[in-house]
Amino acid sequence: MNPLPLRDIHLPDAVSWWPPAIGWWLLPLLVIALVFFIRWLIKRLRYQPVNKRVQLEFEHLQQAYQQHRDARQLAADISVLLRRSCLSYKDRKHSASLTGDAWIKALNSISTVQFSDDIAQQLLSAPYRRQADIDADALLAACHAWISGLPKERGQAQ
Repeated sequence: MNPLPLRDIHLPDAVSWWPPAIGWWLLPLLVIALVFFIRWLIKRLRYQPVNKRVQLEFEHLQQAYQQHRDARQLAADISVLLRRSCLSYKDRKHSASLTGDAWIKALNSISTVQFSDDIAQQLLSAPYRRQADIDADALLAACHAWISGLPKERGQAQ
């Protein structure tokens, strides 16, 4: 005889894997947000405006000219720097093949400072002459002024 009517232990139902708890819903969102934040942070830390990079390279060219005092080499180096600057601001398809006056017009369209006709002629012809009889100080001053007039961002060219 059983004085107390006891029943056997009832176990709860097994925990279902679906729907997951709120933490499992938030975890993928957190991972995606973290990936985008890390990409933004890396881009922000590496970011250096184009005009600052051109300015640094120009300063290196000035220092190199102070050592070698070769005006033809200076004109060639400045020509390369200006061409690379033009490619940084303009579409490569339209600016890579420019020569002569079209190249000077493209350079003048990027910066707020324009090259004068005599400096433009020096930029066009001096790198290809055997003896470059140029006014290096005037060329350096004109290029420094042109670089100072560059916009910070690529899409801001005139």
